[in-house]
Amino acid sequence: MAKTTKKSSSIDYSMVGIKILKFSLSETEKLDLKKDSSITLGLGLSGDFDLEENLLTITTSVEITKRNEDFEHDKIAELKVGVRFMVENVDFIGEEGKVLMPKDLLVRLTGISISTTRGVLFTKFQGTNVEGMVFPLIDDNIIYDNLFKNSESE
Repeated sequence: MAKTTKKSSSIDYSMVGIKILKFSLSETEKLDLKKDSSITLGLGLSGDFDLEENLLTITTSVEITKRNEDFEHDKIAELKVGVRFMVENVDFIGEEGKVLMPKDLLVRLTGISISTTRGVLFTKFQGTNVEGMVFPLIDDNIIYDNLFKNSESE
């Protein structure tokens, strides 16, 4: 895999790996994406630091469900993708040993991870009944505001 390096406020980062951690796709023959409005897409994010190696892994989880007649959600698909970044020229350790990350870097790397996961979904859905599913684009700052506002990012 090619290594691409970008800069964010003098912080160097490279995507150094993509790993599909989990994938499942349920029976979809009866699913009609054009007529069905009961499909829900859930998104989850988590991160893991290897401070000695300057590695950050952002794991994006996607769960696609359909509401059934009993108003319960049946799982259509589930995907979990880990995207690993090498991050240099930043000190992640703050006061009291807490891990910190600049907001603009966290927002950018999270956006890259979500976009990568979206591409994996498109690939995995090729040739299935859910191939035409639309995945919304999400403003990276909205993700930060909703998912990371309680974190220790600066």
